[in-house]
Amino acid sequence: MGSLHGLLQPWSCEDLEKIYQASLVILEKTGVQIDSERMRQILEATDARVDQDKRIARFPESMVRDRVTHCPGSWDRRPYTPGTFTVTADAGGERVWDYRAGKHRKCTPRDLVDYPRLVQAMPNIDGAGALVADPDVPHGMRDLICYRNRMIHCDKGGGGGLGRFPGLCWEIGAELYDDVYDLFAAAWGQEEVRDNHQISCFMGAASPLRWGAEVVDTAIHVTGRGQAVGIGGNCISGIHSPITPAANAAVDLAERLSGMCMITAIRPEAEFYFVNHPYMLDMTSGDIGT
Repeated sequence: MGSLHGLLQPWSCEDLEKIYQASLVILEKTGVQIDSERMRQILEATDARVDQDKRIARFPESMVRDRVTHCPGSWDRRPYTPGTFTVTADAGGERVWDYRAGKHRKCTPRDLVDYPRLVQAMPNIDGAGALVADPDVPHGMRDLICYRNRMIHCDKGGGGGLGRFPGLCWEIGAELYDDVYDLFAAAWGQEEVRDNHQISCFMGAASPLRWGAEVVDTAIHVTGRGQAVGIGGNCISGIHSPITPAANAAVDLAERLSGMCMITAIRPEAEFYFVNHPYMLDMTSGDIGT
């Protein structure tokens, strides 16, 4: 199969540059709210302008452009084979479509077994992350149970949402990440997990333009362990950002770029990648799509 890149290009290069410029203005003039005191202290040693009282950090254009240009830990710059792509299954959804019943339903313990088996049997799916989650399982155990079942019933690793990345620990907290990390280490060995990054953490913005303390502190912990962080915005157009796609993309990009500035402030060579995507509100139904 050939590469999908280039088949859908709704914006020209000039349009993309305007979106990027708008993101730079947002970061320099408006800034982002960072609830983590540890991160604000880290940023004070950089060119960012930090207002501790208001918990706001503003990032000068020169700083952002420098980080975009010099970020050796960016996985999005890793080489790939032209003309190829991979397909992965991921996300840990709590609801599934039941084809027999013809409707949605919440996941059950049986789905935790059946979905990994289904992915294992499908030759065109190359990787698998946290496939489904039972909503009745208490928080703190969902990732552990998801990945345990995936390891038992499916030998396709990876996942993470974009194909070439490790699986994501969706639940937030240093101890919860360490529990999932230890699960992978028990299955594949400490060196394999440490050196080849089998499990990363998800650092998602609390849109619009805000970073919660716990999610950022988890990313600081994971970065300190030498592991990768998946940085994602969570903008929903019509709720967190203007309804137009370009404006939504500009706010979402500002969140991601601020995440990049934070992670590289911890350690310039810290490893990260961009994950997730903007969302859109269907004004006719109130439903959220991607």
